[in-house]
Amino acid sequence: MAKVILEFNLPEEQEDYNYAMRGRDYSFALSDLYNFLRQDSKYGEGKFADVYTKFWEILKEHGIEI
Repeated sequence: MAKVILEFNLPEEQEDYNYAMRGRDYSFALSDLYNFLRQDSKYGEGKFADVYTKFWEILKEHGIEI
């Protein structure tokens, strides 16, 4: 089994450490936002259709798939 070990020099790299440790939370937040925008676009009034489109453009630019 492969292992990955991340090392951070704290406190200098505290912000990088926080991002690494909270990645799952960020992923869940993006997924929740996606679901909200999708629900509005598909079943609601579509008032966030432009935001939904821009959201996907930004994710694609960063190579993120949900």
